[in-house]
Amino acid sequence: MSLTLHVIENIRKYRESRRYTQEYMGYTLGVGQNAYSKLELGKTKLTLEQLFSISYTLNVEPALLMRKTDKKLPKRRYKTQNDQM
Repeated sequence: MSLTLHVIENIRKYRESRRYTQEYMGYTLGVGQNAYSKLELGKTKLTLEQLFSISYTLNVEPALLMRKTDKKLPKRRYKTQNDQM
């Protein structure tokens, strides 16, 4: 699996662990849900600016998104700001 696919997979895992929707992530990037979905599917190239914006929204270091890992992330048990939207 390429580094790009690992980054995309890690973004999805962190997003889901925080219970953020694609719509919310798209909103934070200034794009629609469909455009964000294409990023997660690898149909649109992820820019460095988008990577940093996503890492900020997910509250993780960009390096963690680039790490190759097969570990599943634990689900959060507390409310996030997305739960209040």
